[in-house]
Amino acid sequence: MDKNSQSNHEIFSLIDKIKHEPNKSQHYYDLGLKYKSLGDFKKAAIYLEKAVALNPDSELFNLYYGTCKLELKDYPDAIKAFVSALKINPSRADTYNILGIALIDVGLTYESTLQFIQALKLDPNHAAAYDNLGRANLCLGRQNDSVQAHYKSYQLSGNKLTYSNYLYALNFLEAIDEKTLSHLHRKTYLEESKVSHSLDYATHKPVKLGFVSGDFLNHAVSYFFIPLIENIDKNSFKVFCFSANLSLDETTLKIKKLVDEYHDISSRDDQTAAAFIRSKKIDILIDLSGHTGHNRLGIFALRAAKKQVTWLGYPNTTGLSEIDYRITDALTDPEEVNDVNYSEKLIRLPKCFLTYQPFKNAPPVVNTPALKNNYITFGSFNNIAKVNPQLVKVWSKILSAIPNSRLLIHSKGLHHHNNSAYILKLFTDNAITPDRISFSGEILSREDHFKKYSLVDIGLDTFPYNGTTTTCECLWMGIPVITFCGIPHRSRVGASLLGQLNHPDWITHSISDYINQVIKLASDITHINSIRKNLRLEMSNSALCDSKDFALRFEHALNTILST
Repeated sequence: MDKNSQSNHEIFSLIDKIKHEPNKSQHYYDLGLKYKSLGDFKKAAIYLEKAVALNPDSELFNLYYGTCKLELKDYPDAIKAFVSALKINPSRADTYNILGIALIDVGLTYESTLQFIQALKLDPNHAAAYDNLGRANLCLGRQNDSVQAHYKSYQLSGNKLTYSNYLYALNFLEAIDEKTLSHLHRKTYLEESKVSHSLDYATHKPVKLGFVSGDFLNHAVSYFFIPLIENIDKNSFKVFCFSANLSLDETTLKIKKLVDEYHDISSRDDQTAAAFIRSKKIDILIDLSGHTGHNRLGIFALRAAKKQVTWLGYPNTTGLSEIDYRITDALTDPEEVNDVNYSEKLIRLPKCFLTYQPFKNAPPVVNTPALKNNYITFGSFNNIAKVNPQLVKVWSKILSAIPNSRLLIHSKGLHHHNNSAYILKLFTDNAITPDRISFSGEILSREDHFKKYSLVDIGLDTFPYNGTTTTCECLWMGIPVITFCGIPHRSRVGASLLGQLNHPDWITHSISDYINQVIKLASDITHINSIRKNLRLEMSNSALCDSKDFALRFEHALNTILST
C-alpha cells in the first residue's frame, strides 16, 4: 500500500470511529493530527477545535489546535489556544516559544520577548527560543542583543538557517569590521560546497533562467523582481521560479502568469530540491534571498545549476564558493574597493543594480506638510532594525538644530508603546523630548501606507544600513531623501538610488555633511515644496524607473556570465 492509500485508509478509519463515538475527543484529536501531518491545516483545525470543545482541559488539544491556527494566520485564536495550554501546564518551554512567535506576527514584539525568556528559564538549551529572541530583538532595534541570541542558538543547534539569521543580524551593527564579516560569511556551508555534480549540458536557446526565493509575495523583493521579468526578452530567456515559501497572495499569482514555470519547493529538503532543479537543466540559477528568511542557500551549495548567481535580496556576500557571481553596480560596489570581501565575482551593471516599479495606485503628491504645520517633519519608514544608537544621536542633533521639528518613525509594531520604548529612550537620552517623536506601525493597505508619506517633509536615510524600498517610495511621493554614503554595499544603496537623479547634494560622505545638508534643506520650506512638485516626474524619467533599459542591461550581464 502506497503512502497516499495508507493515509486515506487511516482517515476513513478515524471518521468511522467518530461516527460510532461522536463524543470521544480523542478521535477528533487523532484525525486533526492526521490532517496536520498531511499539511491540510484547515481540516486539521476543524477537528482539533472539536476536540478542544469536548475536552477544554487538554494541554495538547489546545496546543496543536493553536499550531494549526497559527499556520492559517488566525492569530487571535492561535494566541488564545496557546494561553489556554499554558494555564493547564505552565512548565512547557515549547508552548512559550510558539506563543512568542504568534505575538511577533501580530506586532506584539516586546511581549514576545517575555515568552522566549520564560522558555529559556525552563529550558536554557532551547535553541529555537534563542533564535526567536534574536528575531524579536532585531525588530525592537536591539541589534547587539539580536546578534548574541542568534549566535547562542547556533552554538546549541548547529543549524545553518540559524547561522544565516546570525549573519543577517550582523549587518545591522553600528560598526563591524568588514573583513571579519566577510570571514564569518565564508565559514558556513563548507561541507556542502565540496560536493560536485556533473552539469555538462549545452546552454539552451532560449536560456533557462531560474530564480530561487521565499519572497514571491507582496514583499519588497517582488517590487524590484517583477519589472525585470515583465521586460526580459522571452525569446531569449525562459524563466523558472522556485518558491521557498508555501504562502501565496495576489503578487504570487501575478508572478506565476509572467514566468514559464513556477514550482513550490518549500517542502523539499536541500538534496531533493537541488536534484529537482538539476532535472530542469537550468543554465543560470539566481538566488534572491542571501541570508534572509526562507533562504535556500543549501541548494546552491549543492550546485543545482551550471552557473549560480546572487542578486537583489541581501546586502552582502553569501560566502558560498558554489555561487559564482553577484550582480551589483559600480556605485554600491566601487571597482577594486569591495571585491575582496565577496566570495562571488562581481558583475557590475551600468547605472543601478535594480529597477523600481512605482505602485500604480499611489496617491497623488500633495504639498509639503510644513506649509500648514509651520514646522518640519522628518520621516523614516525603514525597518526599525536599521535604527541604532549612533543614528539616533545624529538625528537628535538635527532635531536640536531645527526648532519645533518633528520625527515620524514608521515600522511594524511601533504603534505599541512597549515596542517603541527602547528607541524613544535613545532619543530622550539625547535631550529630545517625547513630544517630538511619533511612532506608527499599524498594518496598513499599500494605498494607506503610501498616504502616510504625505505627513513627511524630508526623508532621513538610515546608516550604516541604508533603505531601499522606502527610499524609492519617499522619492515617488515627492519627498527628498538625504543619505550617508559609507563603504560597504549596505551603506551605499542610497547613493546608488539617488545617483540616478540629479540631486548629488542629497548624497553625503560624512556624518557632519549629513547633518548639515539636512539642516540646509530644512531651512527653505518653499524649496522643499518645489522639489515635491517635480520629483515624481523626475523619477519617472530616470534610469531608476526605466525597466526596459534595465532588462537589457541585466540580459547583457547574463550573457557575460554564460560566456565566461
